[in-house]
Parts: sequence; structure tokens; C-alpha cells
Amino acid sequence: MTDPETTLSDAQLHAFVWQLAKDPPPETGEGADEELARMVRDLPVHFREPLPAEFRLGPETYAAHRERVRVEGPARMQLVEDGPYSKRPKTAGEKDVEAKDEERIRKGKVIRFYTSAVLGVSGFFGSQFLFHLYRNRHADLDVSGPVMEARRGLEMDWRLMGGFMAILVAAWFLADAYVMARELWLDWTKLKAAVPVIGKKWAEKSKKKLGD
Repeated sequence: MTDPETTLSDAQLHAFVWQLAKDPPPETGEGADEELARMVRDLPVHFREPLPAEFRLGPETYAAHRERVRVEGPARMQLVEDGPYSKRPKTAGEKDVEAKDEERIRKGKVIRFYTSAVLGVSGFFGSQFLFHLYRNRHADLDVSGPVMEARRGLEMDWRLMGGFMAILVAAWFLADAYVMARELWLDWTKLKAAVPVIGKKWAEKSKKKLGD
């Protein structure tokens, strides 16, 4: 288990690595630590960017943890393995901007869902209407009602071609509406997890696929 006394949270780890990069250990001589010096030298570019004061470790916390990482143990292992990949925590302003962007994207998807659904349903009914016109193109009206002429096979006709095109358009927009609905509201993972016996494994497999 992780020892909270010797390990840091993700935000603290990033701050520690950032501060360590400002004061790296020497590679040779007194107090040398070649492994950490090499790690600091190869840090990603974002560790050179300014870190807001609200995220920095206090002098005592930084000094205490630096002393811990001098020896092999959980603190050093966390620093070497996870430190270079840690990400800077977001400020309140950045979180607010991110939330607004997510809401804007969500509203766009809602609009796209309803637009695609309406166009898809309209295309489907339009295709049925065109097929109806095609089937009744040879009807002759008399006193006894419509009399259909017998025909063999399909005739190339604008109503028939239009019906097929309308079906393709309807399928395209209905598929797009389904994708938007799935991203917005449908959680198939929960439904899969509810399946007896195999549900949990099925849901976990789906999560891994989405993660990839």
C-alpha cells in the first residue's frame, strides 16, 4: 500500500519535480545523485513553464521530501517512475474555461442529435412516399377504382431512384443521431454490467476498448 507519509499526490508530485528542476542534485562530487540528475535533465518541456504559487510546495515540505528521495524507497520510486509524467494541476480559471468548453461541445452535440434525428426520420418517410408513388405509377382510375397494370421487374424511374437515395440519407442521419445519443445519454457500460454472470467482465472489457 502507498504510505501517505512518504508519497505525494499527483499535484504535489508535479510541484516537487518542478521545484527539483530548479535546484537539481549534482551528477558528481558531494551530494551527487546521478539518477535524479539525469531524470531532471531529461524532463519534458512543460516543467520549464511557470508554476502558480498556489501549487508549489512549502519550503519545509519540499526539504523533507527531498531528504526522503535520497534513499531507495516508495518516495524515490514514485519520483523516478511517475515524476516525469506528472501533469500540472489546473487553476480555477482554467477549470472554468474547460467547463465552459465542455458545455459548448455538449450543446453542439444536442443540436446535432436533434437535427440528424429530424432529417433521418424525414428522409425515411420521404423514401416511403416515393416508393408509394413508384408502386402506383401505372394506376388507371375507373368507376371500379384503381386498376394496376402488371409489370415484370423494376423500371428505372426517378421515384424509385429518389426513394433509394432518401433511404441512404435517412440511414446516414439516423446513424449520426445514434452516435450523438450514445455520447450524450446512453451508458452501455452500466447496462452490460447489469447482465448476470458475465456482466462485470463484459463491462470491464468495453472500458478497456474505449480507453485504447
